Amino acid sequence: MAPRCSYDDATPGMVQLRGTVLLQGEDGTQNAPAEGMRVTVHRDGGEQIGRAVSDAQGRFSVSLSTGPGSYRLRAVTEETGEVLVERPFVILEGARRVDDLDMILRVDPALR
Repeated sequence: MAPRCSYDDATPGMVQLRGTVLLQGEDGTQNAPAEGMRVTVHRDGGEQIGRAVSDAQGRFSVSLSTGPGSYRLRAVTEETGEVLVERPFVILEGARRVDDLDMILRVDPALR
């Protein structure tokens, strides 16, 4: 049998985070993708350790070399870095991936 190498074997300590940034719909239930949104990852103490930009479907993915613990995910404006929404999450011991880190941006109806 030929030797095999997987993502888990090749990158010890790496964790992949995946999620979606959405804009809240006018009726509060329908959400639209937020393309081009800057997403940052922070340790619970505030240090930024990763970043990504959402695609046309609002999806983002970032790989980090980090361990278990409490973290914060933020959607921020590109121009000023203002935090539009923040979401806490936990990476468990031995985790290689954290999915469904979705964030919904509430949009002021007056701005539509």
